[in-house]
Amino acid sequence: MSVETDQAKDLSFTVNPEQAGMRLDVFLAQADESFSRSQIKYAIEEGDVSVNGKEPKVSQHLKSGDVVQLHLEPAIEATAVPQETSGLIVAAKTDESHRRLSAQFEMHEVHKKYIALVWGDVKGQSGEIVLPVGRHPGDRKKMSTKSRHGKNALTLWKVCERYGTATLLDIEIKTGRTHQIRVHLSERGYPVIGDAVYGNPSKINIIKNSELKALSAQGLAAFHVMITKA
Repeated sequence: MSVETDQAKDLSFTVNPEQAGMRLDVFLAQADESFSRSQIKYAIEEGDVSVNGKEPKVSQHLKSGDVVQLHLEPAIEATAVPQETSGLIVAAKTDESHRRLSAQFEMHEVHKKYIALVWGDVKGQSGEIVLPVGRHPGDRKKMSTKSRHGKNALTLWKVCERYGTATLLDIEIKTGRTHQIRVHLSERGYPVIGDAVYGNPSKINIIKNSELKALSAQGLAAFHVMITKA
């Protein structure tokens, strides 16, 4: 769903007099035809678009001379399957099935379960983390719970095994924010083992040569695209 590129980069567009009055999403769709309207909407909502240095709304109407900037993340960031993790992929064979699958993801109807090996002896046997997730205010390659425009995010967890200095968790997410699990667990003081972005830098060297994937997708359930829900 997100706007992807091979390398992170920033694009800048200036609104000319003929484009004055255009909605922001329409303007960007015309500025670069490789972007779909849904990709643009997602990028705006994620805080990857600015107008004159400020975060806009999708429906904002532009004025002549406005400067629109778009930040593009590498595909590995956009797909949310970083090097430290393993994941599951669902693919569509037709445009119609792609549309229906995308709608399920957008409506949070897809059930996603994971296991995570985290640092620390997690307190309690189960719980939930309810914290907004958005772009990090100081590093746009990262996500944060401190973003001014963070989106609601819900992560459910349950302890599977305890290993003293580490804990194995069953994870279910009710929302699909970028890096949600890693950000939420780190915020609670239990970062995913081996996470070089949100983890403890002093512990990374312990397993830097390991093949361990400490965050792994275990289940992905969606309605079959040819079945109409009642």
